[in-house]
Amino acid sequence: MLHEQFEEFYEGQNRARIKQPRGSLLILDRTFDLISPVAHDFFYQTNVVDIKDGVEIDGSVKVDNKIVHVNDQDELWVQLRNMHFLEAFTYVNS
Repeated sequence: MLHEQFEEFYEGQNRARIKQPRGSLLILDRTFDLISPVAHDFFYQTNVVDIKDGVEIDGSVKVDNKIVHVNDQDELWVQLRNMHFLEAFTYVNS
């Protein structure tokens, strides 16, 4: 059905030509890709945003009834945000 729609589209175009050999378009549903929905990066910044879904645009986060700013003005945030979260945890604890 998609192939037929592409053919109809290209027939209506004056300048578009279908070149040979043609590429392939493969459409899969989630039953073929079980890993992508659970794949996640493990950087400190990503985990902070995931855990604290209340991160504002200016970088302010409410933690234990305090407002903490996680933005470029915070030197510690700049050092930690692109670290793997285990490295960041070790760094903070040391």
